[in-house]
Amino acid sequence: MAASAARGRRAAVGWSLLWVALALVYAAGLRWRPGGAVAPAVAFLTCYVVELSLSADNVAVMLAVFRHFRVKEADQPRVLRWGVIGAIVFRGVFVLLGAALLARVGWMEYVFAAILIIAALRMATARVSPGREIEGRIVGVVRRLIPVATDPPGGRFLVAVNGRRQATPLLLALVVIELGDIVFAVDSVPAAFAITRDPWLVYAANLFAIVGLRSLYVVLAGLVSRWRYLDRGLAMILLYVGATMAARAWVEIPTLVTLGVIAGVLAATAALSALRPVRPDAHG
Repeated sequence: MAASAARGRRAAVGWSLLWVALALVYAAGLRWRPGGAVAPAVAFLTCYVVELSLSADNVAVMLAVFRHFRVKEADQPRVLRWGVIGAIVFRGVFVLLGAALLARVGWMEYVFAAILIIAALRMATARVSPGREIEGRIVGVVRRLIPVATDPPGGRFLVAVNGRRQATPLLLALVVIELGDIVFAVDSVPAAFAITRDPWLVYAANLFAIVGLRSLYVVLAGLVSRWRYLDRGLAMILLYVGATMAARAWVEIPTLVTLGVIAGVLAATAALSALRPVRPDAHG
């Protein structure tokens, strides 16, 4: 069993590196294609780094959901696969809606900036991880709306009980993960629009981050709970991009500077977490 899990983690690392490599190839294509330029390539990479870093908190929610519903490890890839498909669709809707609002409502960028700053402050001051808070609220709502089979067979989303269709914990886990991603999109999509107004670059960055989420989950599932300063690092990133978006009318921060700031915050967060890791028994 341990050898199989190790092989699975190695495969997940390989897939994660592949998706990162493909994102870098896409950025290179933006730069070196006929008529290409540095600016869109840097904007895409910056958006991608932001979306990928925010995905780490998404992984924490997925882990909490799977533990809450006692989803077996063998069933988790199926939930993740459908979760990724749903996220691709919903992020596309959010990007189109965000682009339309920014194009038609001149003051909407200040609303987006306020959303990012408020999210940053909540993330920095919350006693409980915002991801866990979201998971707890959604679980309660979903349980009241959907009848759940108490002892269903494994690997199925719906079962028939006394002639009635009932949800299984597997379906509840999928619904909670999808709703959680929608909540996360409220922060992540405005963060990307704070970097570039090109909706395709925003969606492409989301797409590359999302398609690698399944393998990223396997890689980070055992590590994300020990990344002690993750929420504070993400809060600093959201605060920075929100502030630059609000101040855009007066000062234009080069995208390359933003990329450097985000990379520096992530490096500092990782270094501090490595120096002062959370004890494994601190999470029960």
